[in-house]
Amino acid sequence: MNLWKPKPHNPPTNWETRVQPFIEHIRYLVPDKAERKRFLDWLAHIEQKPGELPHAHYLMIATSQGVGRNWLASLMACVWSGHVALDYDLKGTFQNGFNGQLSRKLLAVVDEINEGGTGERWQHSEKLKSMVTTSERFINAKYGIQHSEVNCCRWLLFSNYESALPLHADDRRWNVIRNPSEPKEADYYSTLYRALADSAFVASVREFLLKRDISAFNPGERAAMNEAKEAVVATSMTHEDERAAELVASCDRDLILADHLFQYIYGDAPDTSPDTSRRWARLKPIAAKVGIEPIPNCKDKTLFGRRGLKVWILRNTQRWKQASPLELEAELSRT
Repeated sequence: MNLWKPKPHNPPTNWETRVQPFIEHIRYLVPDKAERKRFLDWLAHIEQKPGELPHAHYLMIATSQGVGRNWLASLMACVWSGHVALDYDLKGTFQNGFNGQLSRKLLAVVDEINEGGTGERWQHSEKLKSMVTTSERFINAKYGIQHSEVNCCRWLLFSNYESALPLHADDRRWNVIRNPSEPKEADYYSTLYRALADSAFVASVREFLLKRDISAFNPGERAAMNEAKEAVVATSMTHEDERAAELVASCDRDLILADHLFQYIYGDAPDTSPDTSRRWARLKPIAAKVGIEPIPNCKDKTLFGRRGLKVWILRNTQRWKQASPLELEAELSRT
């Protein structure tokens, strides 16, 4: 059942003049001309074709706070009143499954996202990928009736960290924009926030988006790769990298058997893991990133009455490289 009802729209005759503060602020937030055109087309597509979900969404990164991204989000909430999920609690949705705030929304804004540096972030990344790509969303409201909706919600994420999202180099869902690092003067923002209370200004912004030529905009186009996105990809540790870091931080022992290390990193034992040979080959560089090293020539030692056992060092490398088999056994047996 189509429950969409277009909002009334009565732009002032001088909308092209009134909309200038918005255009100037976008020019400030998105300094690169090509990126700015793509972003404005993306916003205009929401107004002109609200029911057509594009394949790509946006992450904005600023090294300092107060550059005016929240003003942009507030403005969009005025332009599409009732259809914007402001300050959406993305992490809360991952944890409790409630997503009622997304019901009938055209845009979701996530403020100060930072899914970097946590062991669950790749798992969260897969959940987010499903959220932004699904054609139909199951709405699980905390208080209300569960139901399904056609997914027309675009995503705009803000962060101060390049580790905001874990992204692969072949990611095709997220455009990344690096915002300015220096805020403007206080009077500039005072003027912008006063404009939010001006209904004629809000209507002018909507008219600008409605009249913008988006004939060259391809909603199915994959996200572009630029320097900002390359930086996000470079700071994204893989799930296996993070598992290795978790092991070093949480394991009480300094030593671990190779098979146990393999299983912790990959989640499967070597004898049941798919593509075992390739995974063994990748294990050493993954471990090296967090300082885990194999004991040289350990397979020549007799441990627990067996030869050929491979032991890896989680910490205190020099000590354990010189340790006797009895010392290695004692450490491996320690609870």
